[in-house]
Amino acid sequence: MVYGQEPIHQVLNKISKQLHPPLSYMFYDISVELKNTHEPLHTIWNRMFEKKWHHTAMKNREKEIMIQFGQTLGIHNLEQQQKQIHLAKVHLQHELNEASEEEKRFSNMFRALGVLFGLLLTLIFL
Repeated sequence: MVYGQEPIHQVLNKISKQLHPPLSYMFYDISVELKNTHEPLHTIWNRMFEKKWHHTAMKNREKEIMIQFGQTLGIHNLEQQQKQIHLAKVHLQHELNEASEEEKRFSNMFRALGVLFGLLLTLIFL
């Protein structure tokens, strides 16, 4: 399978070098499997993401987005593939925004709980 003028396993290997672990390991392992087997990309992609996803801090929604994205790799023309990449990026950005909002909400709650716990300890020791 070729993406542009480069085999997809080389593209995935290059991407793995640009990412941080554990995603870098996932992309590297996919590239090695593609090079060494004759299995379709989407099969290897799904297997690696299912097998190694627990090493990430991401939620199942992000995994679903990545698996759906992997199923589209290499089956569209360049223009359609760019649209699929953009679509996956938009979905992941939306998940990131939701995670940031959730972090803010929980950090405020834990801060308030900390203050209340401190007041409780103060009242107990008085």
